[in-house]
Amino acid sequence: MIKIEDFSLAWRWISSSYGDFSKDTLNKLIPLSEDQARALIATTPINFPVGAKRFDSTEGSELTRQWLKGLVNDTQTVTICWDQ
Repeated sequence: MIKIEDFSLAWRWISSSYGDFSKDTLNKLIPLSEDQARALIATTPINFPVGAKRFDSTEGSELTRQWLKGLVNDTQTVTICWDQ
């Protein structure tokens, strides 16, 4: 398991210009290794449960930010994927 601080794209989550996440929220983020991410992508959307919400971030960063903030719920797992 990779800690968010050791993740190569951590700046997307810990930089105040991209997100203003509490330490508690940051501690709940679990980045996947490259191999784990490739395995997930290879099976998508098969691994997503029925009723899973999806969002295409090409709608713009502000809409993406709003959508993510609307997902705040400690009982849900949120999976965020993007290409290289």
